[in-house]
Amino acid sequence: MRVFVNLDYIKHNVNTIRNYTSKDVIAVVKSNAYGLGVKRIVKTLLETNVDYFFFNKLSEYLEVKELLQSSNVIIFESLSLESIEKHYTCNLILTINNYHDLLVYEQSNKKIRVHIQVDTGMNRIGIRSIE
Repeated sequence: MRVFVNLDYIKHNVNTIRNYTSKDVIAVVKSNAYGLGVKRIVKTLLETNVDYFFFNKLSEYLEVKELLQSSNVIIFESLSLESIEKHYTCNLILTINNYHDLLVYEQSNKKIRVHIQVDTGMNRIGIRSIE
C-alpha cells in the first residue's frame, strides 16, 4: 500500500492553524513522521516556521539533527546521563516523566531545558502527584 502526501497541504494546514491561534505550533514527527519519512516532513515543516518539533525518542531526532540545529526540539523519552552528556544541545527540551528523570537530569553539568509530563488520569506516563 502507498500513501501520497501533498506537502503543500501540510504547509497550508500549519498556516491555517496559525491564523486561528497566537500559540506556538508543535509538530509531532515521531515514528518517522508516522511513516511518511521524517527528513522530507521536517524540511517541509521548517518552511512554515513551526515553533517546536516533538520526537518520541532521541534516536529519531538524531536522524535529522543537522536540519534542526536552530529549532526547539522536545524529546519525550527519559534519557540516561550518558545520553545527555553526549547529545544534549541548547535547542533540546528534555521531558521529566517521573522523579527518577529529575534526579538524572540534576546530575548533568549542562543547563537543561525541561518539559514536565503530567499524568492527567489516563495512567499511561507522567508525574502523578505533587509528592
